[in-house]
Amino acid sequence: MAETWNLFDSFASWHGVNRAKQMNDAAEHQLARTEQEIVFRVVDSYYAVLLATKQLEVAEQALKTSQAIMDRSQGEVRTAGWWWSPTCSPRRCRMAARQQETHSGQETIWILARAQLSAAMGVPVDSVFSAG
Repeated sequence: MAETWNLFDSFASWHGVNRAKQMNDAAEHQLARTEQEIVFRVVDSYYAVLLATKQLEVAEQALKTSQAIMDRSQGEVRTAGWWWSPTCSPRRCRMAARQQETHSGQETIWILARAQLSAAMGVPVDSVFSAG
């Protein structure tokens, strides 16, 4: 049996090759976009960790300051011989509780930011990072 060859296929072969080249270009562009998204997520997560670290430091300092003020005011009341301590007032207890909640909330934000960075980098969540 003899083979037959088409001399003209209405440019179907040319369109197929052209379509394959365009698909290849599209895949390359998608790969570049994905790489850019990964870099963005890592950088964004890194800055979120830096911000959360600073916010946690501020919350810890505020907690220490609040405790120092309460300790100082309690000492002043005792030296004045008062029978009532302002450190036990409901207002001061609420302030101390808010400071503790703020610290706990910032610590949670810090932990979540580190977990997001780990996920963006593709490393285990309990990985240790150094900002220096």
